[in-house]
Amino acid sequence: RMARRSALAVGLALALTVLISIAAWRGLVRPLRALLAAQRQVAGLQRQPSAGSETADLRAALDSLERHARDREALDHVFLGRYQVLEILGSGGMGTVFRGWDPRLQRTVALKTIHVGRERDEAARARGSERILAEAVRAAQITHPNVVSVYDAEETGEVAYVAMEYVEGFGLDRYLEDRGTLDWREAAPLARALAQGLAAAHARGLVHRDVKPGNVLLGRDGSIKLADFGLATWLHLRVDRPGKVFGTPGFLAPEVLRGEEYDSRADLFALGVVLFRAMLGRYPFRGFDFQAIVRSTVRDPSPTPADLAGAMPPELSEILSALLAKDAARRPAPTEVLAVRLDRFCRDRGLAWRLDFSREQGDLDARKLFSPVSLPSMQLEIRPGER
Repeated sequence: RMARRSALAVGLALALTVLISIAAWRGLVRPLRALLAAQRQVAGLQRQPSAGSETADLRAALDSLERHARDREALDHVFLGRYQVLEILGSGGMGTVFRGWDPRLQRTVALKTIHVGRERDEAARARGSERILAEAVRAAQITHPNVVSVYDAEETGEVAYVAMEYVEGFGLDRYLEDRGTLDWREAAPLARALAQGLAAAHARGLVHRDVKPGNVLLGRDGSIKLADFGLATWLHLRVDRPGKVFGTPGFLAPEVLRGEEYDSRADLFALGVVLFRAMLGRYPFRGFDFQAIVRSTVRDPSPTPADLAGAMPPELSEILSALLAKDAARRPAPTEVLAVRLDRFCRDRGLAWRLDFSREQGDLDARKLFSPVSLPSMQLEIRPGER
């Protein structure tokens, strides 16, 4: 009898524990997760929480909201009410992107805040600001259907503020995540548009410095636009010191990683990486961390036309192989010649760009390694072993 009573007590205790757990789930855990998802969405973060604790994720979301509030207030102060901030579009470690409204010209704009750090030397900061403003003016002078227009730019202390054309759509990085890969018939018109945008900038002596899928915007109207010309140069000027370079590992050309000057041919190398990823679903130079990616970019051989033969026609494989050449002198130049060649390639085959979400994503090799697209733009220090 004693054993039966003990068993009954244990059973009742277990049942009570289950009921309490269910009540706690419904009353606390589930609302907390819903709050976390809502906070992350408002903060412009991914809806899926990280592998850490939900409390830590909630704190991160609240911190992000606080940072966004500061950025929004700063935007209102810097632009003196010129633009109205409507909503957060996204955020990262270096800043926040807002959708805004220009009441004077009655148009939607994108507003970016970029946290660039403080320059200790006031004289150096003043010289840097002059160079930055000059570069922003040059970027604003680019008028081309494949380049996001820059409307306004300011810098105050640690933060840069830029108003630019708003593109209703999404980034190529997201599109490739959904699609996996692009057929060469889709990638060729994409390559033509990006080459034409780069050619317009290069003709004015302006280089991008950070060509990658995240800086390629795909409009729902079928447009393809290269974004962040002024911002990439802006950030580069803040770290323009011997032995340091700004950019995204995996997209930086080998000569830049060896400490040579960045020029238009380095933009073409990055374009080649973008197209390689788009058509083959992986990156030409990979590794388990960014140091390994840098070493691979400098030391590993570039793909040859024969390596690419099965994925695209010979002419396109020759173009892509030339773009990824380790020797900058072997890359197509000037960029306008590349754009003309790609335009002829597309016209001869009747190729045109269109968005297509009908294909399902496959198992991508690019996800099996620490891939360049998962890395932000960063300041790199060039070490002797990488030269």
